[in-house]
Amino acid sequence: MVYKSALHSERHPLRPMDYSKWKQTTKAATTLLLDQRNPRLLPRTTPATQPELVAEMIEHEDVYAMAKSIAERGFFPHELIIAIEDHTRIVVVEGNRRLCAVKLLISPTLAPEDHRSRFKKLSHKVNIAQIRKLPILIAPSRDAAAPLIQSRHTRTEIEKWEPVMQARFYADRIADGNTVEELADEFLIPPGQIREFVQNYQMYCVACNLDLPPDVAAKVKDPRKFPLSSLERIYRNAEAATFLGISFDEKGSLTGTIPVGEFKKAFGKVVTDVAMGKANSRELNKKEHFEKYLGGFGDAAPDSSKKGGFTAKDVLGASAKATTMSKATNAPARKQIPPQKGLISKSFACGIDDIKIGAVLDELKRISVDHYPNAVSLTLRGLLDMTFGDYLDRLGATKTIIARLNKKGEKAADWFPSLRQILNFLINEGKTLPIHPLALKSAKLLVQDESGVSVLMLDQFAHNNRVIPAPSELRSFWAKIEESVQIMLTPILPPSA
Repeated sequence: MVYKSALHSERHPLRPMDYSKWKQTTKAATTLLLDQRNPRLLPRTTPATQPELVAEMIEHEDVYAMAKSIAERGFFPHELIIAIEDHTRIVVVEGNRRLCAVKLLISPTLAPEDHRSRFKKLSHKVNIAQIRKLPILIAPSRDAAAPLIQSRHTRTEIEKWEPVMQARFYADRIADGNTVEELADEFLIPPGQIREFVQNYQMYCVACNLDLPPDVAAKVKDPRKFPLSSLERIYRNAEAATFLGISFDEKGSLTGTIPVGEFKKAFGKVVTDVAMGKANSRELNKKEHFEKYLGGFGDAAPDSSKKGGFTAKDVLGASAKATTMSKATNAPARKQIPPQKGLISKSFACGIDDIKIGAVLDELKRISVDHYPNAVSLTLRGLLDMTFGDYLDRLGATKTIIARLNKKGEKAADWFPSLRQILNFLINEGKTLPIHPLALKSAKLLVQDESGVSVLMLDQFAHNNRVIPAPSELRSFWAKIEESVQIMLTPILPPSA
């Protein structure tokens, strides 16, 4: 998924926000509140308390590592925390992990008992007076802060959101009263993709509300690891949707044509299979794959002879509000922005003088990822081959790797290392070459990541005729490597620069 880099005003989507008017101040860390609506948190039917938020962030967001960094290197003042005023309270909407770490350094007893000793040791190493008050930027509203938050977690070195978190971000904005068209204008994302985000979060919340075995429920309720794209692959398949008795109405909300109990029984098996790795997007690529999978449900198959029906509210109850798009149907007429068809945004620029790479980039901007996912995946594979190869060449390391891999001189004169060989070389020689940290990070991701963003995944798309890429997979793949590719397609500055 590619997003526009420029940010927009809350009321005028095409006008840049004037951040100079936002109030910058300092506030005592103990008076600032963690955000109950942080996209990284687990979905809940009731708001979490502040101690619950602290416990969850310690457990899942590695707050200890952040606290250790602050204790050893200090709190970087340029990393402003963004907050909003909620009546008499100040709620942090960006920088919750940093705030949580500071709170624990000041008061280690805030941590659950089994974590307190670690934070107490760190607390003794830090000058509490230096972190007691933090620099913050007060946004006029949560809506106004949203573009800045979205940009930081999709295009920068700030840790990127997983698919569930990204889907929740847009679902929450819809729940706040924004329309699909407004969000499409604001982030230059086609309206259809906004609807998909909200529907995905709705289905994830449905999955979290099912009565599942404890080990399965634990995997489902971890938005950092649950493979939402695999679940989406199943419920968006026409045959599977008919089998489950579900569809989305004109407002984008889940509706069912069978009794809710029959749906929960069958969908529970789908969610369990996805969570436990028994059903994934690589294995469900063809009609016969779905037929075989659905034919093996046994007692978990829904009884379509029973009459009934249901809505999202029947499954989610009070939590259904944040996952529907009922307010999107009254959108005022707005200037139409051509939807982005290609995998790569038209604003993505190649900073090096390479005709072939430039041409491939141009094609990935033009080819519709929704209509031609196979062509896009193969072209993307070629782009990464050329980008990493060119980057290696400009680092001055091409001769070194060729010499190492061709010690016997058996390779042809024009032989060049494979993408995997280049990536392994960059990883192993990272300390001796002027490699940009993001380039090194993406090399490790492509070699080591088991969640799908890997050379193995690209090889499967290219060489396995049973593996068909899904547009959502390709967008997710590109979102995780886009910035590092941009870095590698920029001239390498000498060490003295």
